[in-house]
Amino acid sequence: MLIKNTLSNFKKKYGDIKINLRNKYIKFKIKNKFNENDRYYNYMYINTKIIHGKNEIKYRKNEAIVLCLVRDGETWIKDFIEHYRRLGFKHIVFLDNGSKDKTIEIAKKHKNITILKTNVPFKGNNIFLRRCLVKRFAEDKWSLTADIDELWNYPYSEKIPLSKFLEYLNKQGANVVVAQMLDMFQEKIPEKKIPLASYNLYDVSDFKKFPLEGMCPHGFKYDKILNKSILYLEGGIRKTLFDAKGVWLTKMPLLFNNSILRPLRHQHFSNRGVIADVSTVLLHYKFTENFKEKIDDALKEKQYCGDSVDYKKYAEVMYKNPLINLKTKNSKKLENINQLIDDKFIVVSNKYKKWVEDNTQ
Repeated sequence: MLIKNTLSNFKKKYGDIKINLRNKYIKFKIKNKFNENDRYYNYMYINTKIIHGKNEIKYRKNEAIVLCLVRDGETWIKDFIEHYRRLGFKHIVFLDNGSKDKTIEIAKKHKNITILKTNVPFKGNNIFLRRCLVKRFAEDKWSLTADIDELWNYPYSEKIPLSKFLEYLNKQGANVVVAQMLDMFQEKIPEKKIPLASYNLYDVSDFKKFPLEGMCPHGFKYDKILNKSILYLEGGIRKTLFDAKGVWLTKMPLLFNNSILRPLRHQHFSNRGVIADVSTVLLHYKFTENFKEKIDDALKEKQYCGDSVDYKKYAEVMYKNPLINLKTKNSKKLENINQLIDDKFIVVSNKYKKWVEDNTQ
């Protein structure tokens, strides 16, 4: 009993020796890993510690991992983990940015999970934090960077596994895949937590569309775009109902971090990409039971773009009409990801269709 109490007191004072040594080893390894913005990267790493799981993930080039910067993701995390496990992702890495709910507790119950914790503020640093995850865990490999309220999927995923999708991208020489963000909702914002699958309505009627080359004025340049039919989108249901301005729906979350790519120069975009000839979707679950709570938090913290300017729009509408009906005359029920091809929301090439046909299980 005395030995047990002594060990317990030692652990309280000095922490878990195994984890502490591992974090010190990681800091030693990464000191010379980056030659770009070294001081800033080192600051990020020194203030980021592993609290659960592996510090190095080994996987093949036709496999991928998920990287997620998260805070207070309890509403989504179970569905998030189960979704990406079903799709066939090798591992999920969470970087927790100060959760006060059960996010970490729930994540620890699942296999093939790594959890890091950081005290680096989200505001002004979120892009660097995501980029650090890519550089740390996915060097010369595929990774998907997703927010906790985003469930990614690819066309014909019911026909070919993720490994075959990635094999196709590798054969193309692509290192970036476009994903269009699609807000999912119910007719009313629920009062209690419900499964994400219950949010099955969407609306693709109110978008602005631009060529991807049009992103160059924003400072994003690509080495090659393999399908010019893939467009950059703005707007959607948040513009329709809340008059939110500049809602960027196009992201590039699936990356092969090779020596050419400059990953995540913005939360949505990377530089020097060879963009694949097939686009994908990020199902976005913003309108959950805690939507009002998230609005209040964003307005208080001012951590999002323009001091959370979009959240001011959400607040104006929600305070006037807290029981707002999200369903519009153009709303549809999502039965299958592939119907988004018919909606011209996501794009597939004939070459990709042929690959699916030849590799259907």
